[in-house]
Amino acid sequence: MITDGIVRNSRIGIGVEIGLSTPRDTKTVNAVRSLSTAVQSSIGSRLREERKRLGFSQAAFGGKVGVGKQAVVKWEDDRRSPCARYLALAGDLGMDIGYIVTGGRHGQ
Repeated sequence: MITDGIVRNSRIGIGVEIGLSTPRDTKTVNAVRSLSTAVQSSIGSRLREERKRLGFSQAAFGGKVGVGKQAVVKWEDDRRSPCARYLALAGDLGMDIGYIVTGGRHGQ
């Protein structure tokens, strides 16, 4: 959220002050909104995105990597983080592990 020239992300409790030359400096505002969106994205949300992209339910994905549905729920809700072993298994299923961990797609 941008208020008074400050980008605020209440979920992780940060505020970044920006200086806009005018209130209509849309290029800057759009860049800051993109940054804010990237900050808000989490490993859990990207894991959910990849799971859905491949068409797995939480239970089916958990079964493929050797955990229960509740473990997947906790990963996607950012209450727990999957270890490298589970991420490697997810990669074997076709998930983009680089994207899940960093938020950047390969080649972008």
